[in-house]
Amino acid sequence: MFENFRLRLYLETTTFNWYFDSRPGHEGVVRLFEAIRMEQFAGYTSKYVTDELDKAQEPKRTNMLNLIDEFGIILLDPKPEVDVLAEEYRNAGIIPQSQKQDSRHIAVASLYELCGIVSYNFHHINRDKTKALIPEVNERRDLGGIMFFTAEEAFEYYDKFFEEEELGEMDPIEAEVYAIRRQIDEEIKGMTPEEVTAYFMRETEGITKQFHMKTSRLKPAKLGYRPRQPDEVYSELPYPE
Repeated sequence: MFENFRLRLYLETTTFNWYFDSRPGHEGVVRLFEAIRMEQFAGYTSKYVTDELDKAQEPKRTNMLNLIDEFGIILLDPKPEVDVLAEEYRNAGIIPQSQKQDSRHIAVASLYELCGIVSYNFHHINRDKTKALIPEVNERRDLGGIMFFTAEEAFEYYDKFFEEEELGEMDPIEAEVYAIRRQIDEEIKGMTPEEVTAYFMRETEGITKQFHMKTSRLKPAKLGYRPRQPDEVYSELPYPE
């Protein structure tokens, strides 16, 4: 039951940038990636994101791409309908004609019926006009609505959802797991990526030694995007394993 409450989030290109930048919102993005690692959220991205990340200078390019494997982000297979839907967004004046990639990000998330897009692109994606008009186009295509978040807003939505809607329906074990996750989230709030890694290694040291488990230290790793081509219809897209 607990798994049904996980927000399925599309991570747009700027989210990967914010992980390594010191701009406002950086700490929230670090928390978001850790929440995906802990399976509080389910993280997805696409070829359109990796194409953009691939244009960055080294070593940031490799560091950003490595986040996909490091945190178990699923790389979605673009569907033929993506360009058609993306063009509809542009023709409707929601996204400028010159910003094809931005419209494709929204189309991928909509066609896979994800809960929302995490983006720090406030010029074209995460803005009031886009939030207001995308549902109208999606409705004409019998697609669900899509939400737009910063990392901080995703956490706020998640907390509100649990506290107001579903927390009372959990069984005791699920409620305890949720409470533990909330406690950990509070403890790592404000930490740098290095501090978060040190925290989890320290907290899990006993278990990893007991069961001879290997641990990652967030060092650059050999790239491997773990592409997945789900056979299920969009509404049955699986959670990360």
